[in-house]
Amino acid sequence: MFLSLLSLSILTTCDNDKENDDCPGPAGPGTLEIEFDNLAIVDAIQGQLNLQEVSSTSCNYQNAMGQDFNLTFLR
Repeated sequence: MFLSLLSLSILTTCDNDKENDDCPGPAGPGTLEIEFDNLAIVDAIQGQLNLQEVSSTSCNYQNAMGQDFNLTFLR
């Protein structure tokens, strides 16, 4: 996906060597916003990943041995 966006950006950029009113120059630095959605598959169902406080006793997940656990940190 990143490669296709990069290719599209390169192919549709304007030539700054020519004077062209259709292609104004940048007014300054732009902004880029990236959002991540953390998903987990539990019992073959995809759902939102829930992080808990470090001292929380609420366990949202269970491992293959039937032991309950929660997630407190995602790197």
